[in-house]
Amino acid sequence: MTRKLESRKDLVNEKATRHDIPRHCEVASHFPHWALHNSKRHCEEGKPNAARRSNLWKECEKLFREHAPALLPLSFRNNISHTNHYGTSQSLINVKHLFAYSPIGLFALRKRAAFTLAEVLITLAVIGIVAAMTIPTVMNKYNQILAETRLKLFYSTMNNAIALSEIDNGYKTTWDFNNEFCKTDSYSEKCITTNFEKFYKPYLKISSYKFDKDFKVNSSKKYSGILTYLPDGSLVVFTWRAQDIFFYPIASNALNKKHQIQDKDYFVFTIRPTGTDDLRDKYYKGKGMEPYIDSTWDGNDETLRCSKRAQLNGWKFPDDCNPFK
Repeated sequence: MTRKLESRKDLVNEKATRHDIPRHCEVASHFPHWALHNSKRHCEEGKPNAARRSNLWKECEKLFREHAPALLPLSFRNNISHTNHYGTSQSLINVKHLFAYSPIGLFALRKRAAFTLAEVLITLAVIGIVAAMTIPTVMNKYNQILAETRLKLFYSTMNNAIALSEIDNGYKTTWDFNNEFCKTDSYSEKCITTNFEKFYKPYLKISSYKFDKDFKVNSSKKYSGILTYLPDGSLVVFTWRAQDIFFYPIASNALNKKHQIQDKDYFVFTIRPTGTDDLRDKYYKGKGMEPYIDSTWDGNDETLRCSKRAQLNGWKFPDDCNPFK
């Protein structure tokens, strides 16, 4: 009956006895990390001369060359020896290599390459700080580009629709926005709906629309109007005889924001083809939809609202009139 081996050392001694393999080589082949420690201790205690130590490791390397390739990666197996400057073959496999590619050695390497919890937390903290500093700037720049692009597209879309409507309803300067319902209430559903369905709806591509009698622009202002959703995700609100128009580049801003900012969350346009009796007349008369100008405007282009100044600047907000900065 085979006796039970009590320890790793017993296993080594047993194998060395059966195969007549030197003990130090057997140990180094199977337990390189243990062999390194014990060989170092053996050399320090026995203090063998250089020739004996050289012969000792040559003997071990001969065995390593025969048995170790199976323990090493494929890329290393093809180059287990090289020719030295004396012209003789010299093994590249030694205890160091066996330890590096042993299961314990690989585990130790992985362990040294890992990050500590403190390092991970510090990295996450730095990422969070950088994100907090940069994300608002990036989002404002994105919203600015989105507003400029959709303002230009909406302006073009509405004026194309007005041009098509002129084919059926005559030149825009002859349109009668003050219909029988508007004479009573310019914000009534009948007044706004009648003009919207006659002059605009057949000529626009619309996803959906509905009338809202209490549409909130902010906490203090309410309007009645037709909420018209466009395919690109924007919202158009037709109010006051369907001549005044609120445009939201992002439709959700009209529903989710309690306090909306003019010329940022929404932009105001108007259709006054017959002109006005004040300084605004030069921007309105004979034209279709144009950015809204306050009735108190002093005639100086520098005091115009940002939407009108963006139009005059090729639909790019000037630096001194950029609501997204």
